Amino acid sequence: MKLGFSPEAICGISDASVILSGRNNAEYTLFGVREQKLTRIDIDDQLQQSLKPPVNIVVNDSDILFLINNSATLMRGRINNDRISGFEKIKLDAPLFTRVSPFTPGALILRAFDSTSKYQHLQKVDLKTGTMLAVADIFGHSRGEMFLTDGMLDFDSVNSSAIYIQYYSNKIYCLDSNLNLKYISKTIDTVGTGDITAASRTVSVGTRETFVPPITINERSSTDEGYLFVLSNLKADNETDRNFINNSTFDVYQTGNGRYIGSFHLPTLNGHKVDEFMIRNRTLYVLCKNFYATYKIFIEP
Repeated sequence: MKLGFSPEAICGISDASVILSGRNNAEYTLFGVREQKLTRIDIDDQLQQSLKPPVNIVVNDSDILFLINNSATLMRGRINNDRISGFEKIKLDAPLFTRVSPFTPGALILRAFDSTSKYQHLQKVDLKTGTMLAVADIFGHSRGEMFLTDGMLDFDSVNSSAIYIQYYSNKIYCLDSNLNLKYISKTIDTVGTGDITAASRTVSVGTRETFVPPITINERSSTDEGYLFVLSNLKADNETDRNFINNSTFDVYQTGNGRYIGSFHLPTLNGHKVDEFMIRNRTLYVLCKNFYATYKIFIEP
């Protein structure tokens, strides 16, 4: 299905509609896709003015969450008849955050800065009050570690676990509902952690250092019914250049123990590889530039 715009993300599913988000100049836009029909979801002016980028938009059933990263603020509302209504503003117990995932109906998991604003950890926060419920310090505090450990957060409802997979290494972290570490596993990619490049330049008040991250290993991830699906960015040793260019590769792991069970390829759509994806109830939803498609997934027990 060709869309009339280029969405930035798949936010979730509400009332059988897949919710897509994008931006038109400074304004955020939302659309619902259902049975190959695209419907715009109205965001009123008051809410729109509160959405200062970067903003994470998460949809869970009819609930929609706008998480404003740079102000640690949550706007919560409901999708009703192609409009967002009844929204409320909640201040979170986190100075700033960079990643977010729904955890339970009443909680979120954030990758957020600590009180020093120098390092990041995982936080579980109450959705009603914004209060911090648990903390997990699984990332290092060494130079450049904040960049190297950047990654994606997912929630595994089968095992009630948070899954964190890094962009630049082959590590997968699994934590329980209280953010206790259950295991650390690895993806099938043989790369461990890439080297980070530091560049310094002199400014009027001293020396400023910037970091250039290594190549991305894992592009995107999604969990569904006890499985973790990872969109890989690396060509396998036994894969031809042509096959790598013309397909997107998904690696599949069991969330209960991190065990790899297999991979599958998805051909390019109109010449484009997968940019974004989400899997719910064994249905794969993908965005390839301004094209949208769905596929059924079958996993042998």
